[in-house]
Amino acid sequence: MKTSLPFNTLDAYSKECTNLYAVVQSLFGYPSISENEIESLEGKLYAIAFTYICHDYLEVTIDQYPYDDFNELVNLMNFKSHEQEITKAAKGISQDPEDLETIYTKVWLLKLQYRKQISEDLKLCFRDSKTIGKFFSAIFKMKDSDYMPNLSLEEIGFIDDNF
Repeated sequence: MKTSLPFNTLDAYSKECTNLYAVVQSLFGYPSISENEIESLEGKLYAIAFTYICHDYLEVTIDQYPYDDFNELVNLMNFKSHEQEITKAAKGISQDPEDLETIYTKVWLLKLQYRKQISEDLKLCFRDSKTIGKFFSAIFKMKDSDYMPNLSLEEIGFIDDNF
């Protein structure tokens, strides 16, 4: 993956989450995103969805502060260049006119849809909550090879709710 832009929102774990996404991207054949090429809308949506999965995982496991500037991320990732495609795809998800008023709500809806797809793909690949938990704990192992988080009730709840 040539860009780690959406993962930069994860601060201290941006590199690790970028690397973990590269594994997911390879496993499931998700399209790439690139700052230097004509960017794939689908690649951007998969990347932003996985970023938010990692974000929520880090919030639960290490109490990382929430990233709350989704609109800025949408701008940085240049989703406006795909506005017609986004509008068409978002109309397939929601019939509520308020959901289709801004590029931000449209991308949010699509992010949720792609997040669901990633969760389903990971469930098919890893099959149980414990294995998915180990997969995400690789975020910490990339920094410290001796680290293995204890599965807290919050982490188990996160995995059960999302996978």
